Amino acid sequence: MQAFGTHAGSLIRHRFAGLLLALVALFLSACSSTHVRTDAEFDVARDLGGKSVVLVEPSIQLFEMQASGLMEPRADWTRAAREKLPAAINAILDQRKANLKPEYRVSADLPSDARPRQVLALNEAVINTIFTHSYLHVPLPTRGASRRKPLSWTLGPGVSAIREETGADYMLTVIVRDSYTSTGRAALMILAAALQIGVLQGGQQFGVATLVDLRTGDVVWFNVLSDSLGDLRDVEGAQATASKLLKGLPL
Repeated sequence: MQAFGTHAGSLIRHRFAGLLLALVALFLSACSSTHVRTDAEFDVARDLGGKSVVLVEPSIQLFEMQASGLMEPRADWTRAAREKLPAAINAILDQRKANLKPEYRVSADLPSDARPRQVLALNEAVINTIFTHSYLHVPLPTRGASRRKPLSWTLGPGVSAIREETGADYMLTVIVRDSYTSTGRAALMILAAALQIGVLQGGQQFGVATLVDLRTGDVVWFNVLSDSLGDLRDVEGAQATASKLLKGLPL
């Protein structure tokens, strides 16, 4: 675990940015879709009754797509979404009578080599690998090209650090990138369509949600979301996104 330091964390974030670009390519034509996968045992016994769940502080970023296609980060939209989406997720889990632990946020004072930080960095790396193999169909040396098998990925026993911090049985991770078409981009899209010179892409919403067993480290549920109409800037939109992200979660 010590191999994951500050540089490694930055590298993982960079690679995850690449993953999100791949999501754009994969779901370019999709209006709204989700792709759920579970491990073999979880698929048989889909019940978390009596088990506790902790939502790790979601990774959320919102952008405005400029006329050129450049994605401009919008801090104001992102701040709003970072309040609305977790609240919507917690509301859904509460309605399903989940045993919710307080949302887990890593303290800013915690050093980069602290075990909880390393576990969360490893979690992002595993998410990236699962998506690359199972959704982009990239073969892996130990798994070949087969992608229809149940999930068989694990973070290992190091997840006990999160279990000790939170007292939860399962860790829920949510990562969302959302972009919105600017006025200039919309005008360009209309012009391109009118001149029949091509179809320009507008804003898109992409997300990944995973559930990890904090007793074993196993990834037991994995969902990928793509939505051309999703909107995290208002309460109703956040609720709709939360519902899609939690599709197939056995609660």
